[in-house]
Amino acid sequence: MRKLLLGALLSASLPAFAGIADDLNSGMSVSEAYQNASAACSGDDCDAKIAQEMLEAGVSAEMIMAAVIDSGVPAVQVIQAAADAAFKAGVDVNDVMAAAANVPGVQPAVAVQGVTQAAVSNNVPVAQVMVAANNANINSVQTVAGVSQAGVSQAVVESSASSVGIPANQVNAGLQVADNSSSSNNSSNTGSTNSGVDFGGNIITPGGDSQA
Repeated sequence: MRKLLLGALLSASLPAFAGIADDLNSGMSVSEAYQNASAACSGDDCDAKIAQEMLEAGVSAEMIMAAVIDSGVPAVQVIQAAADAAFKAGVDVNDVMAAAANVPGVQPAVAVQGVTQAAVSNNVPVAQVMVAANNANINSVQTVAGVSQAGVSQAVVESSASSVGIPANQVNAGLQVADNSSSSNNSSNTGSTNSGVDFGGNIITPGGDSQA
């Protein structure tokens, strides 16, 4: 899978990829335009050109992320990659979570999972992730489920949830959702291969803007 770079870190000298704006103006969906451009392009910087052209055509970063997901990259990988880049660039966890929650077609628990995985690797406390999820209007059960699915231990999930005022019954319900999801994934996993996504330090902010 080629690497996708979004927005602010794209070189200004990168040549535009012709045809995407025309495809979008003709009624093609963002996902269709992305896949159409990807199929017609070759080279290491293809996806960077596509992302740049889509941003210039007015497509939000969230919609581009959704198009990448539609192309076959697991949603949690896309969210984690974008969140990791944002944290490394110093973006606040509330802004990261708000953007993740706004990616079309992504379930709330998956958004929380991806952000949590990036948060843990960047030393952002789990309790702050939970508060950010609440601020993004993600309910407590889905928040706990997403944090648990990110590989956070039950003890940390429970202590973090308690510290931010999530009731014990909602914690238990969230843990059960995570257990059910894990069991379902294990039974349907037959050796799939993960594809990497590199957002190269791009910052994703609410409303789909990219900034350096």
